[in-house]
Amino acid sequence: MGVADPPRARPDRGPLLRGADARAVAALDGVVGVHAHPVHWWNNASFALPFLAAVASLAVGLLAGIAEATGFGLFMLATTAIIAPVVAFTWRRTPTAVVLTEEMLVALHAGRELRRLPWEEIESVRAVDYDDVRWRLYPRAGEHLSLESGIDRLPELIDELCARAGLERPLHERERRPTA
Repeated sequence: MGVADPPRARPDRGPLLRGADARAVAALDGVVGVHAHPVHWWNNASFALPFLAAVASLAVGLLAGIAEATGFGLFMLATTAIIAPVVAFTWRRTPTAVVLTEEMLVALHAGRELRRLPWEEIESVRAVDYDDVRWRLYPRAGEHLSLESGIDRLPELIDELCARAGLERPLHERERRPTA
């Protein structure tokens, strides 16, 4: 849900991991793959768009002396202030790195472990379509784990985790070819 495209992995040095995630990955045994999600909570469109609208409207309103633009800018600033804690709180549940080991998938957020899903516990993988394609992993027990579209090499991650979990990789409608 990022506003800007996240930086891609560097093939020569691996994924772009932040310090805490890199340390957590180094502490794991049997790592076979790492997929970073190199965006921050403020890249979330629910925060960024009202904030940018507030800045632009306030600038126009104050510089040009247009009361309506200033009023709208203040409204958008209030909207930003209300939504910011919600975005920051929900961001804490978003993986900033997804690690594949020989035994399981480990989702990390800033070095903190969010979930461990042994391969045999993953029951299904489903695509969810918003503005972009996201994926959800459904374990036998507990809540699903969402994989955001900004995760580095997401199609390869889905392929690998389906293969390791013994699941058929579902095709998303955007991946299907049109029939004649």
